[in-house]
Order: sequence, then C-alpha cells, then structure tokens
Amino acid sequence: MPPGRKPRDLSLLNGEATKLFLEAIRSPVTCEVYKRRLVAFLEYAEMDVDTFVVEAKKNPRWAENLILSYLLKEKEKAVRREIEPSTVGNVKKPVKLLLEMNDVSGINWKKISHILLNTLKTCVPIGISNNFSSITVKLVELIHF
Repeated sequence: MPPGRKPRDLSLLNGEATKLFLEAIRSPVTCEVYKRRLVAFLEYAEMDVDTFVVEAKKNPRWAENLILSYLLKEKEKAVRREIEPSTVGNVKKPVKLLLEMNDVSGINWKKISHILLNTLKTCVPIGISNNFSSITVKLVELIHF
C-alpha cells in the first residue's frame, strides 16, 4: 500500500456476492485495487456487499442513482484536484463488475460512461497532461471541440 493511504476495512466484502466477483479478476494487484475501491463505494452506500446486490436486483434505478451520486462526488474531488480525473473512471469498474457477476441488470452503464467522459473534459486543462498520456490529452482536445 502506498504511503499515506489509510487501510480500508474489507469486512464489507464478506458475503456471497463477492465470490464470483473475485473469481472474475485475474491479477492479484487488480484484485486488491478493486476490493479497496469497492469498499470505498460500499462505505458511501452505508451497506455491505450482499445488501447492496439484493437491493440493486430489486431496484436497479435506485442502484444507478446511488452509483451516479458516488461518481459525481468523486468527480467533484477531481475538479478540486484532490484525486486524478482518471481515478473517477476507475471507481466505476469494480462496482460494474460486482453487479455483472451477480446478474444485476437494468443499470444504464452507457449514461454513466457519458458522465465520466464529461469528467475528463471538466478536469483536464487542454495542453497540460496532469499525469495523462499525450494521447489521452489529444483525445480530450478532440472531444472538447
């Protein structure tokens, strides 16, 4: 774990819903990152993994709104330069994988992706990389115009 990062309580991941989620991840490094990011989301949602998945199956619109709310909060952190803009998009990946591995449908991931794309336009000054590759900066420039 990088210095300065506080360890997360992974107990929110204890449940049936995480079994297939963890099996779907090949890399041990990716697994640790996904678990950490998923716990951060579950802490925001104030529920454990099984409760979130059950509620998402019952009411996908509620889950979509919760995910969007969380991502918009993360987007605000990126605008304030507390986190890198690319982090916002990476936050979505473990939540999406969890729901896909538990057969939760009805969430408009395309809409969520459009909102995340807007994060890049909002946060990245044109011509300044901010730890983005030059290709990403060029893509943002193309999208911006």
